[in-house]
Amino acid sequence: MKAKYFFIIFLMSVFVFSSFRLRNSGDAEGRNRNVCKKLQGNVLLYFIWTESRQSYLWSPFDINSTLDSVNVSTKWMEEQAAKNGINLKFTVDYFKGDTTNTVYQNFNGSLKKVLQKTEGVEEVNKWTDRIVKTATTLKNRERLIAKLRDQYNTESVVLIFMVNNYFKTDFSYSLNTLSDNDVEYAIISSKHPVIFAQEIMHLFGAPYLHFHPSTSDKANRKKLSELFPLDIMSSPERNLSMLNIGEITKYYVGWTEDINKEYDKLIKNSRAKF
Repeated sequence: MKAKYFFIIFLMSVFVFSSFRLRNSGDAEGRNRNVCKKLQGNVLLYFIWTESRQSYLWSPFDINSTLDSVNVSTKWMEEQAAKNGINLKFTVDYFKGDTTNTVYQNFNGSLKKVLQKTEGVEEVNKWTDRIVKTATTLKNRERLIAKLRDQYNTESVVLIFMVNNYFKTDFSYSLNTLSDNDVEYAIISSKHPVIFAQEIMHLFGAPYLHFHPSTSDKANRKKLSELFPLDIMSSPERNLSMLNIGEITKYYVGWTEDINKEYDKLIKNSRAKF
């Protein structure tokens, strides 16, 4: 009964997931950009367990259960890559302090409301930079990722700030500057494997194929979700085992070099609003 209740909560909350970008640009510009260029080779997922007055504290059980979901997600993506002749291997790690593995950094207001403001992304960027500085003494996210690249000998680093919103409205925000001047990262509260897979792929350039707050053309996204109903980027509410990686997503994460022009047109006509 508890599992059923959690899934109902998840279905209710999944529609508030949002993705924010610093420029009003089409999804095409997210392909082969920044730290998360192509989803192949060795990829590091690095988590920071974040706490504030607006969230619950992280217990060891919460962290371990979240990592279990992450492992389900990474295994699925590795299997999908192998089916497409792509070598992909994830390493999962997280911030570990001397006395605690969590980082407290308060945030004034709700992320959802702040990110709707003109300067919202900048506010959140500053907040996440403060988290990094508190945890590591490094200046910002960019310095942290540079250190992680050297430490793990990998170019691809996915930085994820986890917030514990257990049994509250879940959210998932991917912030990507679409330029080479800043680094991508995500803020996630969901513990569902499909959301981890979707957000990781989104950071590597894959556009959402369902209508979503970051997209501007509902009709085009409806067409895309009908064309690719089982694509990971179309179906945030389904079980991961039912999904696959379709033609559009393969192209945007760098698994193929060609895309049907009509599909690409549908994507480009749904420009991001954030």
